[in-house]
Amino acid sequence: MAGFFVLSTNLIGLALGPTSVALASDYIFESTQAVGSSLALVGATVLPMAVLLLWRGLSAISSEAES
Repeated sequence: MAGFFVLSTNLIGLALGPTSVALASDYIFESTQAVGSSLALVGATVLPMAVLLLWRGLSAISSEAES
C-alpha cells in the first residue's frame, strides 16, 4: 500500500504540478513573466485539497500504524 501511495504522489506531483503552473501562467496571467504568481495560485488552490485529503485519510493512517 505504501508503494502505491508513493507512486501516485510522484505521478501526480511530477506530471500535474509543472503543467498546472505553466497553464496558469499562459492562460490566466497571459504572461511568461508571471511564474511566481502562477506558483502562488496553484499552491493556494491545491493546498486546501491536500489538507482535506490528508484529514480524511488520517483515520486509516492511524489504524495502520497501530497494527
